[in-house]
Amino acid sequence: MRIVRLLVVNLGAAAIRLFAAKLLLADRDFSINLICFFTVIVIFSILQAILAPLILQMAVKAAPPLVGGIGLLSTFVALWITSLIVGDNMSLGGLVTHLLASLIVWLVTAIATMALRTFLFKQAVTGTK
Repeated sequence: MRIVRLLVVNLGAAAIRLFAAKLLLADRDFSINLICFFTVIVIFSILQAILAPLILQMAVKAAPPLVGGIGLLSTFVALWITSLIVGDNMSLGGLVTHLLASLIVWLVTAIATMALRTFLFKQAVTGTK
């Protein structure tokens, strides 16, 4: 059951952060096709789960001062690969938009993940629905 909760938290957090980036960057050609939104969330979440530890491991070996920016770098790469996979269903615009989207997604990640964990685990502990 814990794995299901963590999966829900991760997918929910990804949905919130990608939607926030979509809203904040609508005028900068950052768009996600709403029909394909769930697919984008799943692909992005999987890429984040794979890329963050991989990039962290590479940074620790090659450039230890970069370790603090791993979340931002893995977000940047995950957004880029996701846009390649889903094609026209997600547009990042230019480099500035991609950088801004990465920053927004990265900032919203911490807030959304903490809020969802608190809400879901509080309900699990108290037994409320």
